Amino acid sequence: MNHTSAIIIPLHLKHLNYFFRFFKSKLVNEIKNKIYLVLTYNTDLKQLLEYTEKFPELEYVVMEEIVPKNIIKMSIENKSIVSYKKFVALNHLKEKHEYFYVFDSEVEFIKKCDMDQIAIDYYKDLKIYSNKLYQDHPKITKIIREPYKFFNINEKKKIIENIKHSYFWFNDIPLYKSEYLNGFFEKIDFIHRLKFIRKMNWFVFEYILYIYYLITIDKVKIINIDSEYNIKMNNCFGEQKLNDNNREQLKKIFEITKPMWSLKSIPNNYSDNIFIHFHLDR
Repeated sequence: MNHTSAIIIPLHLKHLNYFFRFFKSKLVNEIKNKIYLVLTYNTDLKQLLEYTEKFPELEYVVMEEIVPKNIIKMSIENKSIVSYKKFVALNHLKEKHEYFYVFDSEVEFIKKCDMDQIAIDYYKDLKIYSNKLYQDHPKITKIIREPYKFFNINEKKKIIENIKHSYFWFNDIPLYKSEYLNGFFEKIDFIHRLKFIRKMNWFVFEYILYIYYLITIDKVKIINIDSEYNIKMNNCFGEQKLNDNNREQLKKIFEITKPMWSLKSIPNNYSDNIFIHFHLDR
């Protein structure tokens, strides 16, 4: 069966144990979608194939075979290598599937699900739930603002009007639609590798940049839980660990936003949509 959606994972070989845990959970829950592992060098692939060559569900994207080594070196030096890996894979694979779930290997499936139908339904009415920052977060503030440099003045103004200095990283699984990727990569001038990589750094989070682009073309609605539901938090709600002080607040948020993933500490009944736990390394 040729699935509508696929999974992209930028793999660090030091995290192979997490990937195998994830892959086991995929088999247990009978998830059939293709996984594309993104590696930096052919030597990484050679080492990986000692463990994974028997799994036909896996395919590999090796940056070294697509991108010049000097560009890879620059992405490592400016600490954008993880985001750049994801972009390279998305651009390379965009004709193969309609949707791509993109996340790191420190995750696991917790139940059976139809990832194809979930992706289709998700994009029928694309909403991104965000929340404002009520304390001084210089690092997060820079993450919010750094992608502005890829847009013109009017686009930047539109993004700021929609975002209102709110943050949505980790609030849901990064899910890309291939239909928008050509326009997205054209907007960020991805084809001019040297120029692009010079604009990249650790603070340019790939999914935030993608969502900002969708704002400029009116393909997403940003819903701020502060203004819409009068819920205040000091970081992205998706990364909040459950405790006695925030239990009722998080339950309300998950009932409203219905994310596809959560931390392991979040009870599964907070949202029927949850099918993945993330941050298993933290």
